[in-house]
Amino acid sequence: MSTVFYWAEHSPYGPSLEFVCQAEGLAQARALADSADGLGRPSKDDRLRSNHPLAAVAARHPGDLLWRVRREDFRPHSPEEPPWQVGAEGARLLRQADVDRFTEVREAAVVRRRERRKRAR
Repeated sequence: MSTVFYWAEHSPYGPSLEFVCQAEGLAQARALADSADGLGRPSKDDRLRSNHPLAAVAARHPGDLLWRVRREDFRPHSPEEPPWQVGAEGARLLRQADVDRFTEVREAAVVRRRERRKRAR
């Protein structure tokens, strides 16, 4: 019997994502989360009842990870809007782009700081 899981992350790098999936158990749901390189993993507490509106969304794509960008005020979206993206690859690429952008900004700050120190000597 499959179970629907819903969880959200709090990203320090860029927009946070929320995830939903219909999986055969917690291990499969965590494997899907790991394939997306998400900053959060589902737990037993993240299970949804079968009558929850997101369960119907997840049932359309059993065994796939669905994701979308979380609202900035962290209030819940409607179950259907904005639309869910299917597949962990898109979430992984979005997160990697955020981390790369963060790394570039941090490295640029280090370079600027070194240049200021050299000029101050």
